[in-house]
Amino acid sequence: MNRHTAVTIAASVVIAGTLGFSAASIVVAESVELGATGGKDFSYFRLIHVGKIAVCNPTPLYAEIDGINISIYNREDRVGQLAVPGMFMTPDSSYVGRGQFASDSFNTAQYLMMHIDAATNENLPVRMDTNAVSVVTEVETRILGFVPYTATKDYPALDFVNSINENGACVAQE
Repeated sequence: MNRHTAVTIAASVVIAGTLGFSAASIVVAESVELGATGGKDFSYFRLIHVGKIAVCNPTPLYAEIDGINISIYNREDRVGQLAVPGMFMTPDSSYVGRGQFASDSFNTAQYLMMHIDAATNENLPVRMDTNAVSVVTEVETRILGFVPYTATKDYPALDFVNSINENGACVAQE
């Protein structure tokens, strides 16, 4: 085999590997599951104070995730956002994502989260329209190492809690 053929084959393998890893990262970004940490039921109030959430990769693929953002909205106004830094995810794995919750009005966020948790547990009267609250999750990765890609999902607040608590498959121990 001459040198030109060897270089061409090596370059093709590198390009194919890069494209394959980029495709795997997109598949994982779309498939990431979020859950409760420490075997407890999910609580918004705990999320904004502790800043931990289980992040699971249910696929048989490796991926690089640049970050996960969980934004909470009341009507059209953003109440706050939990930003979890990036991580390298191995196949069929779970991690504890440790992030920082940021809000322009932390007192308003606490009040809202307390009422959403009360509506979920059905143990306190709810004094607000829980249908006006939504959660948007964004899982960020890159294609070919430089083109940003974001997998976005939008949930009503109660559906987000119920999907996490009922799924139960995504649990990470602290």
